[in-house]
Amino acid sequence: MTRSRKPKNTKQKAAVAASSEKTLALSSLHEEVEALKQDQQWFCKQIKRKRTELKNLVEQLQEISRDMFQRCSPIFQEMTERDREIHRLFSEVFSKQKLGKKSKRKIQKIYDSLQMDGIISPKTDEEQSDSFSEYFDEDFSQTENRHQETQQHQEQEEVSQPTAEKAPNQRNIRETFLRLAARFHPDKVSDSETQHQYTAIMQEVNEAYQQGDFAKLLEIERQQHSEEIIVGSQDNGSSLEKQRSQLIRENDVLKQQYEEIKQELRYLRRTHEGTIVTDYRRAAKEGIDPIAEMVEQAQAQLEVLTEIRDFVQDFRDKKITVEQFLAGPDSAANLNLDEMEAILQEMLELEFQQYSQ
Repeated sequence: MTRSRKPKNTKQKAAVAASSEKTLALSSLHEEVEALKQDQQWFCKQIKRKRTELKNLVEQLQEISRDMFQRCSPIFQEMTERDREIHRLFSEVFSKQKLGKKSKRKIQKIYDSLQMDGIISPKTDEEQSDSFSEYFDEDFSQTENRHQETQQHQEQEEVSQPTAEKAPNQRNIRETFLRLAARFHPDKVSDSETQHQYTAIMQEVNEAYQQGDFAKLLEIERQQHSEEIIVGSQDNGSSLEKQRSQLIRENDVLKQQYEEIKQELRYLRRTHEGTIVTDYRRAAKEGIDPIAEMVEQAQAQLEVLTEIRDFVQDFRDKKITVEQFLAGPDSAANLNLDEMEAILQEMLELEFQQYSQ
């Protein structure tokens, strides 16, 4: 006779298998959520670092610009005065001196050459302006607004993005702002100490929201131990799925913000000012004072202008003849016009000395 076999408890085994699969699925989901959290922390850290670099870049640009302006402004003022005097003296020579047509043409040619070679400022039909200081002041004001121009460049880049890409980002930023506002609004508490604390937090929140700094909003949220605001703290499948979805959305926004701020830094560093400031820092590391060197160059240009002024003045006062004037001052033969033009160009760019990497 054959022994009868007991039937297996298939339902029980199926339940155990399902439970095991569920446990594995939750474990895998939990690992993915933890990985997304780490990614978010990395993005926030990098964004904060890049924003600090950008802030330092702009601050150092302005600091160097002010330093150069203060140190070079007195020389520029003297150069402006010499420049005006030379134009005025030539004007008096043409209007008061009795010159032959040939001599007058030669003197006019000298006058034009001084302007074309950049030794003196170009003469316009209008009254001569404060050439050097005017150019310098204009460039200085442009430097102060360089960061605004960079932001405008970034805004232009953002305009080209499809609206469908920007809308979710703005929505996530606004949702995070509203969560923080609901949690830390000073009116929600009664004691003065907590109200003061919440007011300080909301100032940071409002500033970050106005700047579109999603990373800062998330950082504030973490600092205030408010992860429970994002999702519940229950470690179940539904909660983890919600947390996973939200972390993915937030990380997408952070990634875009990270790329935008990198682009902003890259743009600013590639400008003419950014290139100059890199050279400035390199020189400073070698113990060289670039501003002092430029001041020295400007002083040399001032001496040249002073000599030209004195020479034209002697001719106006008839202390030298036409032939002597046409021969030029003793130093004229050694005057390197290319170097003089380079000095002038450097002076007009002085305050555009910028940051270092």
